[in-house]
Amino acid sequence: MSARRRSVSEPSFLATVAAEVRELDTSIPALRKFGLTVGGVFALISAVLLWRGEWEWTAVRAGLAGAGGALIVLGVLAPVVLRPVHRVWMTLAFAMGFVMTRVILTLAFFGVVTPIGVLMRALGKDPLPKHRDPEAESYWIVREAPTPSSRESLEKYY
Repeated sequence: MSARRRSVSEPSFLATVAAEVRELDTSIPALRKFGLTVGGVFALISAVLLWRGEWEWTAVRAGLAGAGGALIVLGVLAPVVLRPVHRVWMTLAFAMGFVMTRVILTLAFFGVVTPIGVLMRALGKDPLPKHRDPEAESYWIVREAPTPSSRESLEKYY
């Protein structure tokens, strides 16, 4: 048994991706949209590469143009044929999304939250007083609340 136990609320990578794929919309309109969108993007990339490459065909450009054309034609004429391609494509997309979400959140934490904490410590700020004061009778902070019937208490709830 591993030293780290996985909690119930933290599904594994494969379980998360599998759950997303199970709930994937594979209806005819969704498959048609997939074929037209991905095929259109492939054809557009191929056209831009062809235009920037001074009108020379290469294997990459021809492959993108062929795949784009095939996806567009199948999306219009026989979207059901695209079901396995759509499933594989979306499985890869869900896997990349799972990984990138964690990467972006980690970068945001270490790029934003950590520097703010370091700066606050350097400036001596302590937004959460957590040091024990042995001479204090109580740590309760007395605040005067407005009376419930006052107009001010009803204007701003938060």
